[in-house]
Amino acid sequence: MKKKNIFAGYKIVRITAIAAFIVVAGIISLKAHSHSSSEVPDETVEIELSDHDKMTEVSDASGDPLQNTFKNYVYICGEVNTPGVYECEPQTRLGALVDMAGGATPDADLTSVNLAREVSDGEQIIILKKGSDDIPAASQPQNNAAPSGVSPNSNFVNINTADETTLKTLPGIGDAKAKAIVDYRTQNGSFKKIEDIMNISGIKNAAFDKIKDLITV
Repeated sequence: MKKKNIFAGYKIVRITAIAAFIVVAGIISLKAHSHSSSEVPDETVEIELSDHDKMTEVSDASGDPLQNTFKNYVYICGEVNTPGVYECEPQTRLGALVDMAGGATPDADLTSVNLAREVSDGEQIIILKKGSDDIPAASQPQNNAAPSGVSPNSNFVNINTADETTLKTLPGIGDAKAKAIVDYRTQNGSFKKIEDIMNISGIKNAAFDKIKDLITV
C-alpha cells in the first residue's frame, strides 16, 4: 500500500513538470513572436521620375542644368474656325498651325500664305478671305513712324483715328467698309467702345470676331 502511494506521487510530480515546461515554452514562443513582429524590415523605395523631372536634372559639362525646350506662342486669326493664341513646338509649319486652329473656313484664301513656312514665337498670322484685297496688318512694313491710326509700339488699329488705308489692313475690311467707318465717325463722333463698330452696315458678329483683337479706341 505504501509503495503504491509513492508511485502515485511520482506520477503527479512528472505531470506537473511537463505542464510547467509547456507553459514556459509557450511564454517564450509568444515573446519571440511579439519581438519579431515589432521589427520593421528595411525597404528600398524607388521613385520613378517623370520625363519633365528627368529633363530638369540633366546637366551640361559645366554642371549647370540644361534649359528645357521652349514653346512658341502664335496668334492666328481671320478665316480659321477657331482663332486664338496657340502653343506649338519650334519649327512648326503654318499648315499645322491652321489645323490646330480648327482648319480654314470655306472662304479662306490659303494661296495668300505659305503653309510650308515655319512660324515664329510671338507672331500674328491673318488668313484672308477669298477675293479680298486686304493686306494683313502683321505683314505691313515696319517704319520708324506708326501709320495713321495705328497705336505706337503695337499692332492695334485705332478705329477713331485710322484713315481708310489703315482700316483696310484689318481682315474683312475693304474699300466700302473703311469708307463707312470714316463716314460714321464724321456723323456720330468717336466710337465709345470697339463693339460700336458693329453699328456699321456689313460688320456684325462674324466680321467683328475677326477684328476685335486687332482694334482699339
